[in-house]
Order: sequence, then C-alpha cells, then structure tokens
Amino acid sequence: MWRASSDGALLATVVDTLLDDYECFPEELRGGYAAFDRLTFPQKIATIHETIFAMLCEDVPKPKLYAYNEAFVAGLFEILRGELDYEIDLNKGDGEVHNQRFRKLLLMTIDEREIDLEELEIAQLSPDCDDYDTWYMLVEILEDLVVWDFDFTDLDEMLDMPPTATRCS
Repeated sequence: MWRASSDGALLATVVDTLLDDYECFPEELRGGYAAFDRLTFPQKIATIHETIFAMLCEDVPKPKLYAYNEAFVAGLFEILRGELDYEIDLNKGDGEVHNQRFRKLLLMTIDEREIDLEELEIAQLSPDCDDYDTWYMLVEILEDLVVWDFDFTDLDEMLDMPPTATRCS
C-alpha cells in the first residue's frame, strides 16, 4: 500500500465523497468489493481510519496488507472513476463548464508524482477533456502504484472452494 502524502488532496476528496454518500444512505457504507463490504460497520470505520491515516501520515506505520484494507483502497479508485464519469457527463450537457474538481485533483496528483504524460502519448491534458478512456488510464496508473494486488477479488471463489483446493502444497 502506498504513502499518499503528495496525493493527499485527491485521497481526502475521494474519502469525503464516500462518507458523504454514507450520510445520504446511512444503511450502507460500501467500497465496492466484498472483502470490505462484508465487514461490520465498526470494522469498516476502523479500516477507513487506520488505512487513511497510514496513507497520509508518514509517522503512522503502514498496516499489514489484508484483503479488507486492500479492497477498501481499490474501492476508492472505483469511487474516483464514478466521480469522473459524473463530472464528464455533467459537462457534456449544456456546453457550460461545471464541476471539474476530480479531474483537476487527478491532474495535480499525476504532476506531483512526475508521471510523464507525453510518454503515455497524452499531450496537453486539461480538466476540460471529456475522454473517459484517458481519465481511466490515469486512474489505472495511480491504482497500479497503490494497490498491491487484486487477490481480494477472488474472495468468494476461495471461500466457496474446499480447503484442499486452496491449500498450498
């Protein structure tokens, strides 16, 4: 899991979105992956707290990698993709420029991480860009830097298999 000190604004905004959604729909606090979503509410809050503080504060030790905290972090990237979709769709409607908060934060994060857009064959990307694939590619680049692996997505398959099938030989 990554330290997000330079990415703090983007991370904090995505977590804020997750918690805002929770305020609107208090019966659910979902990250998008079963390994996190199956936790009890107090476990989810503890996971969010431990993971976010470890990602943002250099003096806080990184938590051990477990399926639930990796799923939470990966879920943040799913939320980011959803917010990018919303922003792009909103701006396509009437020709006026509406909210570009997530695109601006994503560009700032890419710049802070010194990711070379020209190397990716992306020239002069601005928050006005309405190409979903371009924004998704940038999210995927950050996600690959942050999420250790996606083994947590196999949770259902592993839990449903007999122990002999999942045991290392």
